[in-house]
Amino acid sequence: MSTLKWFLVTIFCLLLFVGSAVAGVFVAVDRSLGSTDFVSGFIQQQNLGAVAATAQKSAAEGQTPSQLALIGKLGFAVLEPEVKRQAKSMLDGVYAYLKGKNNEMKLVMDLRNFKQDPEVLKTAVDGMMRNETVGRLPRVMIEPAAKLLLQKVPNELNLTALTNAADLTRARKLVGEFYATYRNVLGLCAAMVVFIALTLRNLRQTLIALGITLLLAGLTLLIPWFMAESITQSILAQFNGVGAAVIKPLGSGLFKTAFAVYIFSPIALSLAGITGILAAITFTRSES
Repeated sequence: MSTLKWFLVTIFCLLLFVGSAVAGVFVAVDRSLGSTDFVSGFIQQQNLGAVAATAQKSAAEGQTPSQLALIGKLGFAVLEPEVKRQAKSMLDGVYAYLKGKNNEMKLVMDLRNFKQDPEVLKTAVDGMMRNETVGRLPRVMIEPAAKLLLQKVPNELNLTALTNAADLTRARKLVGEFYATYRNVLGLCAAMVVFIALTLRNLRQTLIALGITLLLAGLTLLIPWFMAESITQSILAQFNGVGAAVIKPLGSGLFKTAFAVYIFSPIALSLAGITGILAAITFTRSES
């Protein structure tokens, strides 16, 4: 009976080890890349004008949406503050689609207030004057041109055209599988903790088994953290098309920031494991 008991405990601990490690990754991803607060906060720190200019250059063969091309004539830096202001609301719509809450992906920016802001005209003129050709003209001649361009800017900027339908479909499927697996893994971990406790029926042994298992899971999760650079490059290599020109410049920094959040998962699991082991030692001493 004792042999069978320890065999079962070993199996349960192994399953808890795998489940805890996977859950640690899932928690980190959900708290970083899966959070619109995290991603919008990251966007606030980026030079979006440079990223947008790169996107336009990559679509020079006529694939750039006409609305974006119009903004490009004004200077992408003009739009940057508005993008950052609306980043959270736009991301909420994208994430609602990816997480299956909406069936249609819509990425639209409201430009009504943007067009009425007097500072926008000044920024647009400054941007146009930095152009090698246009900048040779007097400012009094550039300002009317900037006003005319602003009038042509639509009330809404449809950014959906920048996305690749195949990439979005694949991303939506992956996100759905991610959260389904996430829930299943958490259920598995909870079940294994209960099974270990019921099988051992001894508080000290249970604490030691759980402590060692969680500690090993936490130490194992440090491996992906050390491989952060290669993992990032592997993921970004899968994106192609116009959207990739936007995704790849931002992606490297985004994943670097995400891995800074990720490190809390191995630390938390390791601390939980150490706490369990120390609790078992304390319990043993109190008995003796």
